[in-house]
Amino acid sequence: MKQKWLRTLLVLLLALLLLVPFGCKKKDDTPVTPVADSEELAAEGVWASALYRRNVTFGTGAKTVKLKVVAEEKSIVVTMHTDAEMLGSALAAFNLIEGDASEYGLYVKKVNGIKADFDDDGWWWCLTKGGEMTTTGVDSTPIQDGETYEFTRTK
Repeated sequence: MKQKWLRTLLVLLLALLLLVPFGCKKKDDTPVTPVADSEELAAEGVWASALYRRNVTFGTGAKTVKLKVVAEEKSIVVTMHTDAEMLGSALAAFNLIEGDASEYGLYVKKVNGIKADFDDDGWWWCLTKGGEMTTTGVDSTPIQDGETYEFTRTK
């Protein structure tokens, strides 16, 4: 049992060491174009499958949490009013994330209906807060009122 736990810890540390140097930053300096509140992104590319292509606000909870979704140099902001304690719970309640449960937590494969499945297409979703990768998974990230998170489709 101790060896299995140690092996799991080593795998997680190795994965973290591999991801941290590269981070979630884009490989070039192409600017991300945020959508204005009155605009809607064209339904093309990966955004064709998006649930929302404009900034939206929903929910009735006491906490206000924002999620910026970035893909193909475009972004929207989803503002949620929630009483959820964890980010994953809030996002799942509004059908903003989909994925597979694993022993390490939820492996997010879709955000806002946009697919990024590393095993299938080499893309993955990078979760950041304030430009820094989170050290916890989406379903174990506690949220506070006024926080902003980013999910960036990354290769």
